[in-house]
This record gives sequence, C-alpha cells and structure tokens, in this order.
Amino acid sequence: MDLQTESGEHYCVLKVKNYGVGIPEKELAFIFEPFYRVDKSRNKETGGYGLGMHLVKKIIEAHDGKVAIDSARGEWTEVIVKLPK
Repeated sequence: MDLQTESGEHYCVLKVKNYGVGIPEKELAFIFEPFYRVDKSRNKETGGYGLGMHLVKKIIEAHDGKVAIDSARGEWTEVIVKLPK
C-alpha cells in the first residue's frame, strides 16, 4: 500500500493506493452508492455490506471535501481525498 499527502495553500490531499484485485472500470461509477458491492454473490467470505465507500463520501462531503476513486482491474485501486484547510 502507498500513502501520499500533499498540502496546498487552501487544501490537503490524501492518496491511498492498494495493490490487489482492483475494481472493474464499469463498477467505478457505482462504488459510492449505498449497499453497492462489486461482488454480486453477497458471499460472507468477501465481507462488507457495501456501506464503507458511501460513508467515506458522506463524511468527506460533510467537511466540504471531495473524494474520487480510480482502479486498474487486477493491479491497484487508489482513493483520493481532498479537504479544505
């Protein structure tokens, strides 16, 4: 996992990059939707309720920030959070 920070005059950026299975491009548009899971099987072994990224977005937006996600299937996923100072 990589962690990067950047600070400007009016904002702070946090980038977290995970090297793993990644997220298919067609799924990225829905990743912040409540209860959305890439794994459609709802398999208990893969875990989660599909609320994590939804809650992240709500919390970041409550602080007047923005969050984005990018991924390459089978390689990596990166979450970028931008918050005002």
